[in-house]
Amino acid sequence: MDIAATSYPEGSKGIRLAEGVKRSALWAAYISCFFGIMLAILISINQDFLFTTFLKIPTDQHGRVGGSLQGFRELIVVVFLSLGGLLADRVGRRFVFGTGFLFLSAGFVLFPTATSITELGAYYAVSAVGAAFITVMGSLIVGDLVMNESRGRASGVQNFMIGIGGLIAILVLKRLPKIFADGGRTVEDAGRMAYWVYAGLGVLAAVIVFLFLRYKTEVVKAQRPPLALLRDGFAAAKSPGILLSYIAAFVSRGDLVVIGTFVTLWTNKAALAGGMNAADAAAKGGAVLGAAGVVQLFSAPLIGWMTDRLDRVRALQVAAVIGAIAYLAMFFIHDPLSRGMMFVMMGTGVAQMAGIITSQVLLVEQAPAQMRGVIAGTFGIFGAIAQIGLAWAGGILFDTWREAGPFVLVGLLNLGLVVACQILRPRVLGLKVS
Repeated sequence: MDIAATSYPEGSKGIRLAEGVKRSALWAAYISCFFGIMLAILISINQDFLFTTFLKIPTDQHGRVGGSLQGFRELIVVVFLSLGGLLADRVGRRFVFGTGFLFLSAGFVLFPTATSITELGAYYAVSAVGAAFITVMGSLIVGDLVMNESRGRASGVQNFMIGIGGLIAILVLKRLPKIFADGGRTVEDAGRMAYWVYAGLGVLAAVIVFLFLRYKTEVVKAQRPPLALLRDGFAAAKSPGILLSYIAAFVSRGDLVVIGTFVTLWTNKAALAGGMNAADAAAKGGAVLGAAGVVQLFSAPLIGWMTDRLDRVRALQVAAVIGAIAYLAMFFIHDPLSRGMMFVMMGTGVAQMAGIITSQVLLVEQAPAQMRGVIAGTFGIFGAIAQIGLAWAGGILFDTWREAGPFVLVGLLNLGLVVACQILRPRVLGLKVS
C-alpha cells in the first residue's frame, strides 16, 4: 500500500495526504509513533523489575505501590496534556513531539537511580511530561496529515507501526536486563544498562522529529488566555460526537494502564513464586504480553479498514464489544502463565488496537481543525483520568480481591461504552463512511 501519494482516482485504496504534506513528514510521524509507544510501554512493563531489583519491595505490595505510582504519574500527565495541546496549536507539533521524547529519555536515565518510592515517584513525574506531549501528538497526527476519507486506513498504518514498537518493547527490550545479566553483569548493573539503552532510543526519536516532521497546520490566532482555550476543550463536549470521543478516551486509554501494569505484576508474582529470579520473571512477563503484541500488529490494518467502511460511531461500538468480551474473559483465568492466558491476551490485543484507532478517528473527524490541539489535549485528559482511577482501583482489586479484578473492571467499562454509542449515535452530526 502506497501511503504517500497525494491523490488517487476514485475507488483507490491508497491514503490521501492533506495539502502540503510530504512523504518525509508522514514517515517521520509513523516512526515517531513507533518509538513513542515502545518507550511508554517500557515504563509500565518494567515496574516489576524496578520494584524487585532496586527498591526491594515485597511482591504482595506490588499491586498497590504500582497502582499508586501510575496514578500519581497520570496526575502529572493530566496537567501537561493541557499544556501540550495548547503548545501544539500555538507553537507547533514538532516542538511538542520532540520535547516529549527528551523528557522520556531523562526519566529512563533517572529510574534505576531511585532509592525510595518517593524518589521514583519524582522520576515518574519527569517521564509523565514526555508521555503527555507524545499522547497529544499521537491523537493529532492522523487528522493533520491525511484527508478525512483516509483516516481509518492511515490510523491503521499508524497503529501497525505502534504494534511493531510494542512488540519490540515486550519481546526484545524488556529482555535486555536478562540479556545483560546472562552476559555476566549483576542484575542491578544489567538493569541500569537496559535503561540507558531506552534513554538513547528516546533521543534518537527526538532527532527524527526535529529533522523530518515538518508540515504546516492551522493554529489558534486569537490571543486568548490559556485557561480560556482549555475551557474551550471541555465546552466542545456539547457536541455529541466529541462527547462520545471523550468517553471513548476514558475507556480505551484506561485499559492501557491495566494491561501494562497488572499483567506484568501478575506474571511476575507467579514466576517468582515458581522459583525464578527477577530477570527471568521479567522475561516471562514479556512473553505473555507478546501474545497481545503479535495480534495487535496484524489487526491494526484490518481495524483501520473497518473504521473506514463503517461510520465512526458504529466502528467504535464494535471495538467496545470486542473489549467487553476480551477483558471479562480474564475472570476465568487463574494461572497467568497458562496457555489460556495467552489466548485471552490475544483478545485484549485486538480490543486495545480497536479502541485506540476508532476513538482517534472519531475525534479528528468531529474536532474543528483550528481547535484540534486543544480538543486532543482534553481527549487525553479524559484518558489520563481513567488511568488514574483504574491504577488506584485496579491496585486495590489486585491485592485484596483477585489478580483478574482490574481486567473485569475494564470489561464493564467497555459495556458502558457500547450503551453510550447506542444512545448518542443518532445525535452525532457529520458521520461519514468512505
